[in-house]
Amino acid sequence: MMSRFEPNEQYDYYKHQSVYISDYIKVADNKTGLTLGVTGVFFAFMVNEMKDLWKGGFNESVYKDWLFYVFSAALIILLIGIFFLAKVIWPNYPTSTADYHSWGGIGSFPRSSAYAVFLRGAFNDKEEFLKEMAEQNHSLASVCLKKFKRLKLSYRFLAVGAVLVMFPWFAS
Repeated sequence: MMSRFEPNEQYDYYKHQSVYISDYIKVADNKTGLTLGVTGVFFAFMVNEMKDLWKGGFNESVYKDWLFYVFSAALIILLIGIFFLAKVIWPNYPTSTADYHSWGGIGSFPRSSAYAVFLRGAFNDKEEFLKEMAEQNHSLASVCLKKFKRLKLSYRFLAVGAVLVMFPWFAS
């Protein structure tokens, strides 16, 4: 015979999942911050190299140098990678009071007293409250999934950009 989880056990499970997912959201944000720092170093290197390329003045001969095209391509690819990194960092949060388990939902209440009144009603039905906790975990997991997909995509662009930035350096 299959036993049913008690409401307290369900609450503990949902709370554990919420903390677990939130930790992974922090991991994505931390990886993004570190990656932005490394990308800044690539940009500094690239700007320095482009300055060397343009020392004689910006004229038609610059366009004939293959380094100009390699660095231009790398710049565009790195900018695309930075765009996706910014999408990871940019907060993804609900702005509906229906998501009252999250800070975006809590902040959507016009006043703290309205939130307190709402919670009193929410705590009356334990089954409904647990169902809403599960929905909140799903919402958090969706945010986490989007962050990691964008982070993975940015890594692909940044890897190609890094190779393009370093290729002329190693070739010379």
